[in-house]
Formats: sequence, structure tokens, C-alpha cells
Amino acid sequence: MTATATTVVFTFDPGLEAVVEQEWQEHLLAAGWPMAEVRGTSHYGNGLLFLHQLVPGPALQKLVLNMRSIHYAYQLMGQFELDKAASWDRFEAALREIPIPALEAATSFRVSPERHGNHAFSSYDMAKAAGDYLRDRYQLPVDLENYSHNVRVDLRDRWGWVGVQLHPDRLSRRHRRRYQHRAALQPTVAYGLLRLTGLPEGMRGALLDPFCGSGTILIEAAALWPEMELYGTDLVPEVLDGAQRNLEAAGLETRVRLHDMDARQLPERFPSGRFRAIVTNPPYGLRLGRQLNLYWFYRDFLAAARQVLAIDGRLVLLVLKAELFRDVLRESGAWKVRHEQRLDAGGKHLRAFVLQPRDK
Repeated sequence: MTATATTVVFTFDPGLEAVVEQEWQEHLLAAGWPMAEVRGTSHYGNGLLFLHQLVPGPALQKLVLNMRSIHYAYQLMGQFELDKAASWDRFEAALREIPIPALEAATSFRVSPERHGNHAFSSYDMAKAAGDYLRDRYQLPVDLENYSHNVRVDLRDRWGWVGVQLHPDRLSRRHRRRYQHRAALQPTVAYGLLRLTGLPEGMRGALLDPFCGSGTILIEAAALWPEMELYGTDLVPEVLDGAQRNLEAAGLETRVRLHDMDARQLPERFPSGRFRAIVTNPPYGLRLGRQLNLYWFYRDFLAAARQVLAIDGRLVLLVLKAELFRDVLRESGAWKVRHEQRLDAGGKHLRAFVLQPRDK
């Protein structure tokens, strides 16, 4: 099958650049296609990655559907830069400079805009202008539900990109949830945290999420490591019940074991060195107020985790107050920081820490 070089744009949670690139290259390698060339990285932390490769259309769409670290993927049709004032006139003119050959054989289309930055116009204005222009140029009806092609228009400050989406639905909306925790992670972020452990495919052993919430990390871990034993704990019975319902919806009720307990008391239930990895999203301390002193919380949790984690294991967790957490780590002296990564999730600027126990 003849393949034409094309550029694919991935959108994702800012901070997952390396995870996204690695996952895509792995899919290409497994399918026997050449490695992709990175043509650009995240623009101003807004989660865009540009990858240039030689893969035919149907194969490209099939590979994209396997991606777990991204929200959307689209084939790039063109890009533009607005003037310093980011004016509306320049935006409209830029749209007219980018042809979309795929629409010549389309039966209908919709426009999906995404805008970041300060502009004198809205995302709705972008969608309407693009929709009106493309409708007139290609003589096609706009259909927001039963469209044959989805045209994406991304605008980040003064830089814009136009392309055709390679899949029908948001790729990160893949879990059937019966329970929605107020602080639930996106599946993409959960997947990213798991990949930060550095554990290879086919890994065996046990993994724990001690603040499992709605179970997102455990559901993603089950797909990533089918042979691993999976455990989750949470202090709130209602939350644990919700996680159980989500696991049942995913067909994982017999695969994952849940326990109602305080994560600071892990050694009371699990033996020393039980887990190959602990991956979790602990409380940030925003809603708990005086009920939770983060300094003591981090100190006590790290001490408990140190006892149940294997000496060559990994602890990966998200924190909001990174400087406080670093202070606790320095005072503890029990952990080596293997990696620290900025990661934006849920509208918050977080830090992902990858830790390994020091020898006692």
C-alpha cells in the first residue's frame, strides 16, 4: 500500500509530551512502520505534539485508536500565525488560505474549535466562521451529530492549526463510569503516571493505588499490565463503593482488590516490600482545610509507603504544593527522586514525582 508522508497532531494534557511520543513510536514499531519524526512540541504548555510519518490513511486511523495518552488526533492540513493584535480579520483570512482536500469527497462536516489565550473573539465565533466558509467552498451541509468529517481548528495565542480528526469520539472518554468522583483523574493522566514508573510491558508483581478514588488508575493499570496484581485503598466507604461499581462496569471486579483503610496505615495490612509500584493521586489539601495538615500527611504517608514498596520499586504521585513536598522528602532522607515532571490536570498546575526507596 502506498503511503504519503503526513503530519499528525496529538492533543493531550500538558506535561505528557514524552509519554505521548513514546507511546506513538511503540505503536509504529509494533505495526512495522518507520519511526515518526517530531516536528514540534507542546506550544506554551498547551499540549500539542506534531509527528511526521509515512503511514497510509486506514492504518494511521487504526493506530490512533490504540492511543491511551491523548485526547484527540488529527491530520494537519495547514497552520497559520495571527498578527500581534491577534485580529479577527487575520483569523478569517488565514482560514481561507488552507485547503482541506478530504472535504471534496465528504458528505457532511462539523467544526470543532479549541482556543487558548486572549482574543477578542470566542471559540463559537471560530467555529461559525470556519463552518460558513467551508460550507460555501465545498458545498457541504454542516451536521453536528451525523457528520462524515470533523474539522479541528486549534488556536494557541497567535498560532493556529487546521486539520481533520482521525477518530469519531474523544479518545480519553473510554471508561464506562457508574460513579464520578469530584477529583477523578482523566484516563490520559492516569496512563501517563503509570508509564512514568518505567515498568515494561508484561510486568508481573503487585501495584497499589492507596487513594484510589473512582478507580481510574487501577482500570488503566489493568489494560497496561494484564498480569499484575492490582490493589486499591481509600478511607471513604462511599468512594470505595463507587470505585467498585466502576470496576464492575469495566469487567474488572475480580481482577482488583479494594480495601477500606487509611493509606498512612498500609503496613498494618500489607507485608514489607509487597508492591512493585505505588501509583496514586493523593489529596491536594484544598477542600479539607484544617482537617488535614499536608506536611504531616505527606510525612506519614511516605513512611508507610516506604515499608510496603519493594527496594527497587517506584512510587509515582501527583502533588500540588511541590515545595512543601520537596521539604518532606529532604527531611525524610528515605527516597531518591528519579524524576520530577510538570503536569497540568483538572485546571491545576501539578507536579508528578517518581520516587525510589533508598537502601536502609
